[in-house]
Amino acid sequence: FSGVKIEETAPEYFIHWESDFQTLMSFTNVTFPSDWKLNNSAELLSNFQVINNTYSIGHYTEGCYLQEGWNAYYCNNNNLGILAMDPHLEITKEVHFQREDGYHSTDFSRWQLVIDDEIRRASWLSNLVDTASGKNHYNVTFESTIPPKISYSLIGQPSTKGVRLSIHYAGPQSIYLYKDEVSVERKFASKREGVSQNEVFQKCADNLWRIGENILELYISGEDCKIRAEVVNALMVTMRLETTVEDFYANNGPQRFIDQMSLVLNIPPHRIRVVGVIQGSAIVQSFVEEERSSSSSIKSNSDSVSELLNLESKLKTEYRKMDLGYTILGFTVEKAMAPAPSASQEGSNSVVG
Repeated sequence: FSGVKIEETAPEYFIHWESDFQTLMSFTNVTFPSDWKLNNSAELLSNFQVINNTYSIGHYTEGCYLQEGWNAYYCNNNNLGILAMDPHLEITKEVHFQREDGYHSTDFSRWQLVIDDEIRRASWLSNLVDTASGKNHYNVTFESTIPPKISYSLIGQPSTKGVRLSIHYAGPQSIYLYKDEVSVERKFASKREGVSQNEVFQKCADNLWRIGENILELYISGEDCKIRAEVVNALMVTMRLETTVEDFYANNGPQRFIDQMSLVLNIPPHRIRVVGVIQGSAIVQSFVEEERSSSSSIKSNSDSVSELLNLESKLKTEYRKMDLGYTILGFTVEKAMAPAPSASQEGSNSVVG
C-alpha cells in the first residue's frame, strides 16, 4: 500500500487481524494524524510493515512491536518478506529452514500451504537482514523427495534485498535453472576446490552447485525474481586421467573431453557438461544430460530414462575409445535421475507455472 492517508481513525482501530495464515502487509509514504501513538514505544515511520500474530514471528524480529488491538505486529525495519514456493502440482511435505548462524525456530520452518488453481503453493515469512552479515543464508531440507520442478520467489521486498538458500538434495543431480522461462547459466564447484561457504550471492539467480555435497546454492532477490529449479535426468560420469589439472586446462581438456564423449555415445555435444576438474591426478566430473529444448523435455520421462540407461551401458563398455590425450586411470558412472513426475505431468512436454 502506498500513499495511504490516515485521518480520524484511532491507532487501535487501524486494523484487526484474525487469520490462521502468516500474512504480511507493506506500507510506504503513509501520512498519520499528529497525535498518533503506538504501543510498546514503537517509533512511527511513514514506511512500515504489519504482520499478523498467528505464529509470533514478530516477537523474534528486531524492530517489530505487538499492537494488541490489531492482533498484529507493527514493524519499522522493512526486513520481512514472503518466500514463496511453487512445487508445480507435486505434494510437498514439511520443509525445514535453519539460518547459517545457528538460529532456528519451529515457527520459522513452517510452510503455509494454499490450494490455488490446483497448484499447491507454499510460502514462508522470512526475516531478512543485510547481505553482508551472512544471516540471510538459510539451509533448506525437505522431509520428502524434492519435487522435480520447484519455483522460488520473494514477495514484499525490493531487488536490493534477498535470501541465499542452500537447498540440500539427496544425491547428485543435474539441475536446470530458469528465470522468466529463459535458462540461467549454471555454476559448479567442488568442496575440494576450496570454495568458500561465504561466497557472495548478490543478484537474482546467482547460483552454485556444490559437487560431492549435493547442495544447490541459490540467491532469490525481491521484485520480479522468480526462479524455477528443474531436476533433469542425467548420468554423472567421473574419470581420473594421468595428467595434472593445469595441463588438462592448458590443452583445452574440457572441450576435448566433451567432443570425444559425444563421438563415443553418438549424441550432440550440448548434452555433455564438464562441471569440475580437481586434483588427484586430474579428476574430471561431468554430466550426460537428457535431450532438452530451451524450456522443457523433448521426450517423456520414461523414454528419457530408458535412453540414458542405454547410454550408460554403452559408456561402460566403450569409454576407453575416448582419445583424450591422457591415460584413463579410473572411471565411474552414477545415475542422477529426476524423481518421477505425478500422473498429471507424465507425458506432457509443457512447463507448468
